[in-house]
Amino acid sequence: MRTSSRRPWQQPLDCAQHPGTSSGAGGRSAPDEQVIRRLRATKGQVRGLQRMVQREDVCADVLVEVSSLQCALRGVAVALLDDHLHRCLSAEGSADDAVAEARIAIDRVLRT
Repeated sequence: MRTSSRRPWQQPLDCAQHPGTSSGAGGRSAPDEQVIRRLRATKGQVRGLQRMVQREDVCADVLVEVSSLQCALRGVAVALLDDHLHRCLSAEGSADDAVAEARIAIDRVLRT
């Protein structure tokens, strides 16, 4: 039970399938490798964006790149959410608990 004064989307997720959570050990899988590749790609996008700003490129071009980066990061969030829903919530004991956990995870993604 979460008793902190933080809002639900600010609470740590209790996921038995991932390390560093209160429920257990877990580990990373092939979908996680896809997420790592996506993050590496966004890291390259950030470096490119920095170069554009340093070169004082046209603002419209920089804004297009910012939008592209936001979309890429949103894709990472969706991939992580999908993995969480498939791996973590399927291991939950009750359907009500799984739905509540999913709502919190989805709320977190939508608030970013």
